[in-house]
Amino acid sequence: MSRKLCPNGHGYYSTSADICSECGAALQSDHGERVIAHRYRLDRVIGLGGTRSTVWEGVDLRTTRPVAVKLLPDPTGVELMRFMRGAFIAAELDHENVAQVYEYGEYGEDEPEGGLFLVMERLTGATLDRVLRKGAIPWRRAVSVAEQMLSALDALHANRGVHRDIKPGNVFVTPDELDDSWRVRIFDFDLAMRVEDVTTSEFYGDELRAVPSTPVCGTPPYMAPEQIIGYPLDGRADVYAVGVTLYRMLSGCLPFADSDRQLLYRAHLERTPPPLAAPGGRPELPSALVAVVMRALSKRRSERFKFASDMRRALRAVQLEHREAATPAPAAFAARWPTP
Repeated sequence: MSRKLCPNGHGYYSTSADICSECGAALQSDHGERVIAHRYRLDRVIGLGGTRSTVWEGVDLRTTRPVAVKLLPDPTGVELMRFMRGAFIAAELDHENVAQVYEYGEYGEDEPEGGLFLVMERLTGATLDRVLRKGAIPWRRAVSVAEQMLSALDALHANRGVHRDIKPGNVFVTPDELDDSWRVRIFDFDLAMRVEDVTTSEFYGDELRAVPSTPVCGTPPYMAPEQIIGYPLDGRADVYAVGVTLYRMLSGCLPFADSDRQLLYRAHLERTPPPLAAPGGRPELPSALVAVVMRALSKRRSERFKFASDMRRALRAVQLEHREAATPAPAAFAARWPTP
């Protein structure tokens, strides 16, 4: 039976409908069982990617392996460039804390609709953003998540890449039922870029260089000052975003949360974050941990950690200094994990 579906996952409609009643998006034709690139069956929409992309749960028909497939229909020139560049950067990273990309390319030569696709491993668990909707998490858990994020970013920066959109919504966490640990994977490299057009000394230089760069893009609450004003970026912009994410994990809120975008930009450029403290009723945060977060949030990137690995080592030192404290039992986090 012919029908239409909402590209944002809000269900199916009759062929006479044109607009989704929930989100107002233009409906797309559903042509029954859909197979992309003669190999990947699409079963259901499970999320949204960038501005217009959707993420589907599917199956690799050759291997029967579960996969996640991102589709971007009818891309513009800029969208095509970003999608393919990000897919290439992600695909060449072989790291346990990066969602594995299996294939990417164009689809639609023999289909009613065409566009770009990216196939990656089907992750189980939840995004960190979804977890944090219930508030802060214990500091040891937060530090473990940040360490894994930094490990992935260290590999990316070693390949002369910058993610440019590190945030809880682009971090996936999977719980391990055996030891209560969380495995972290970063994904969505749509805004990732190379820094091949600057020398090594400039890439790791200590001072900002007022040179015009690409248009400002990213997620405002997590953007470094130099990203906001359009300066050339290096890995320290991602370090700043990890600092914002860690601040939120520890306190349950963002360092700057102005609803007006211009005020938010100004806060990142000029204001000092409120003192970092655990929510009421929780143990006080180690002073060394607070110092790590505040250094990552420095306005001048020359005052931040030079490499992601430097921040990771600083966090590991905090963990070792407080290793005598017992790790909370799995039951302590049962209520926190989001239900499907």
